Amino acid sequence: MKIKSVCLYDNSSEASKKIREKLEKEFCHLGIRVEDKDYQLAIAIGGDGTFLKMISFHQFHSSLIYTGINLGRIGMLQEIEESDMDLFFTSLKNDSYLIKKVPLLEINVTTGKNRVKYYCLNEVVIREDGLRTTTFDIFTNQSKLETFVGDGVLVSSSIGSSAYNASLGGSIILSDMDTMQLTPLAPVRANLHHHFFNSLIFLEREMLKIYPKGRSNHLILSLDGNSIRIEAVEEIEIKISDKRIQKLVLFDDKISKFRKKLID
Repeated sequence: MKIKSVCLYDNSSEASKKIREKLEKEFCHLGIRVEDKDYQLAIAIGGDGTFLKMISFHQFHSSLIYTGINLGRIGMLQEIEESDMDLFFTSLKNDSYLIKKVPLLEINVTTGKNRVKYYCLNEVVIREDGLRTTTFDIFTNQSKLETFVGDGVLVSSSIGSSAYNASLGGSIILSDMDTMQLTPLAPVRANLHHHFFNSLIFLEREMLKIYPKGRSNHLILSLDGNSIRIEAVEEIEIKISDKRIQKLVLFDDKISKFRKKLID
């Protein structure tokens, strides 16, 4: 598909403004319009946080294509390094880029008669309001997994497995499998509570259900770093959504990307 129009989403830093100016100049040379509406490609200029804010701002619109110029420290979501910008321009000129469809996590929260749906790309963190130790009954599909006691739980996607999940000791998913990963936050280690201390990985079509059983059912959900407080939560249902976002990439080599970003 020929890209004819783009939107630039920077993080207001001086570095991102300089990259924005360079992009605008080169896009003008290529005959690509920079627009504030009715565009095909949205480009985040910054780190992973900028990319996450951009797709949230666009409400995870599945007809748009997203990519990013990395100015952050690691930038696992930002596909294009500053040193790759000439290659990026060439790929747009020659239509030689790749489009990957990346699934979102879908979170359905039930409070009384209300049921509200949320989406996130990387992860959702669930904790009790007040950030106290809490208790959750956790089910997978229709089977009870355990009664968890600890600070909370994190559920990450495959693409989000290298973010907060990895810092908690969770596994990094390098394959193209669509997975959910359930990772505990500071589980209580006591004879009274026998539960998992490592992350658990679930494949597509599996579903997690979480029921608050602690002192309060007022919870804090952090969706890709954006926290919301929800009162009187009865049930949280988490699954890999049928909804996807389209992501422009120059290369499709997860192993090389992993080594470049996290090891080398």
